[in-house]
Amino acid sequence: MNIFIFLYFFIFYIYIYNMGGGLMQLVAYGAQDIYLTGNPQITFFKVVYRRHTNFSMECIKQSFKGKLDSNSRVVATLARNGDLVHDCFLKIIDPDIGQPTAYAYRDYRSNIGHNIIDNIECEIGGQLIDKQYGHFMETYSQLNEDIIAGFQLNNGITISNDDRGGSLNIANFNTSDYGIDVRGTLGDADDNPLFRGSTAAGENGDEEHGERKRRDFLRLNNLNTFQIMSYSGSVQIINLQVVSGDDINTEAIDGLSRPKLGSNIYVPLRFWFCRNPGLALPLIALQYHEVNINLKLSEIYNSTAVDTKLTISNLELWCNYIYLDTDERRRFAQVSHEYLIEQLQLNTFNKSSTDTSVTVNLNFNHPVKELIWINLQSDTPWGAPKTGNGSDGSGILGNYGLSGGNKLIYDSNTTVELKLNGHDRFEKNDIDYFTRYQPYKHHNSAGGYNFHNNDIIAVYSFALKPNEHQPSGTCNFSRIDNSQLIFNNLTSYASGAGKIFHLYAINYNVLRIMSGMGGLAYSN
Repeated sequence: MNIFIFLYFFIFYIYIYNMGGGLMQLVAYGAQDIYLTGNPQITFFKVVYRRHTNFSMECIKQSFKGKLDSNSRVVATLARNGDLVHDCFLKIIDPDIGQPTAYAYRDYRSNIGHNIIDNIECEIGGQLIDKQYGHFMETYSQLNEDIIAGFQLNNGITISNDDRGGSLNIANFNTSDYGIDVRGTLGDADDNPLFRGSTAAGENGDEEHGERKRRDFLRLNNLNTFQIMSYSGSVQIINLQVVSGDDINTEAIDGLSRPKLGSNIYVPLRFWFCRNPGLALPLIALQYHEVNINLKLSEIYNSTAVDTKLTISNLELWCNYIYLDTDERRRFAQVSHEYLIEQLQLNTFNKSSTDTSVTVNLNFNHPVKELIWINLQSDTPWGAPKTGNGSDGSGILGNYGLSGGNKLIYDSNTTVELKLNGHDRFEKNDIDYFTRYQPYKHHNSAGGYNFHNNDIIAVYSFALKPNEHQPSGTCNFSRIDNSQLIFNNLTSYASGAGKIFHLYAINYNVLRIMSGMGGLAYSN
């Protein structure tokens, strides 16, 4: 017996000695591995799938009724074309976007899809279920869409809030973090000539400048100088227009940075049933209640800051209908349904030019999973271009290139605290904790194209994963009598319009559908 044991271990050690590194890793197995691979429950090398119920989908256009202007509301009643309705979006057909001549070098509403919306509502049986706002849709988009090289790409297509039509907005980003080199600075913007034709050799005493114009682009920085910028590596700027003429003027910069949009704009809606197929709205179970989508356009139509008004030749609502197979269709029609849905609440508060501290009463209800707040300028309608130099294309106030009354209300000393029934919810913290760390922790970006210079979107999350539908933490504001968000050491300014705090709360509620009717389980 001993000889056999000896031979076994002898052969084993010879095997170990001659084996490759992969097998060495395989036999290096200890007590700790029991927690990882002991009694395994899955394998990565055999795919497992589950069969699903039979269904089909079709996107069908819905019709709005009403007058299309900023003073009225248009209504679309969802037709009963299918059993469930899931994804919905607005389609703006070939909008004619006018350029403001007085400020042609400024960013005219690059996010036009969101900016034409003042608010949009979903009603079931006449009861308001959820209300979304264009400025929140823009805010949420900037927090959660991936940013590459400082640009908001929106999944690479003209969707929801871009003006690029095949180009990217090149304004307002930080050059140090994205592999961008400064290739020299032209002096005062008002006095320097730009490159002429294809033989700009010697222009400004620099022959190299003339060669750069085909691969580089021009940037107006916040010091009133122009810089020649260039991407390193294989990243390219597309669809830039060559600027001709001797002088840098407003039309030239406009042509360089902001081509006109000549294609349709698609604006995805953010209602609960649009974002999760498991929450698709069962029209087949709402035999006695109609579902209405109510849209109010922003004041961009009447804005005096726009020389050429935005016109929309046609506005459409498209909905993705789901058709169920016989058995599942019968179940959806006959049984009662309860859906855990998300809603949006909005509080607004005005800040005057001299206020250095502001206390905002939070009139929210229901279990809230996240607070988000931004600032807008009170004298400019939502959707209209700002007239301040360096205005952010989102419509949300930022610091970039702004001064005086146009400046953001925060500075490096600004602090924020939240009180619930007189008790501190958290220790007083600096504003950049809410504009940088919280978005980093809970969202995909810090919010804003130029987030290194603009702390424009602030967040506080009660949830571990606020972007997920699965609840992971809430604060029930219905059970709190007095809640306040307090801002200290705000910026004061001698003149200019006031600022408007927009505070959003994302909360949970329950939608019940039974006996052919639907309604909320908990009201305000």
